[in-house]
Amino acid sequence: MTQPRTPIPQTRPLTTSTRQAARPAGTVGAPATDPRSLLLSLARVTMEKQAEAIKASFDKKVALLNAQKNQYFSFEGAVVDTKTDDALDIQLRACEAIDRMTGVLAPPASTKVTVEHTFKMPEWFMTAEEKAVAAAATEPTAIDVTPQLEGPTE
Repeated sequence: MTQPRTPIPQTRPLTTSTRQAARPAGTVGAPATDPRSLLLSLARVTMEKQAEAIKASFDKKVALLNAQKNQYFSFEGAVVDTKTDDALDIQLRACEAIDRMTGVLAPPASTKVTVEHTFKMPEWFMTAEEKAVAAAATEPTAIDVTPQLEGPTE
């Protein structure tokens, strides 16, 4: 018995459209749009629907700024008194949500660190010419350590 041969898959050209040809190097084959936009378009969520949802969400958060809670006091299984107070925890979370939504509350800052390395050749290691150059230099210069590609690039 012979096993059926699997067909060799046909390969696609590297660029399937002029739109892909105009994309930056290294992005061929990547989705043309971000995943969020792709999912929203597949779900047929228009910009108008998104705006309505954002408006409804904002209105709900504004309504929660006046949230209240009821407290019930009972005696021998029967409610004898009720008290209505502000629900401060709900109001605080609504304030924070509105602040995040409107951009008043800044996102946490990312820490950036710049490291500067200084290297000074010892005097006994330098030639007379190098000593003259070092003496003439008034401030340290930066050395570019970016790797360079050699050979043909496509």
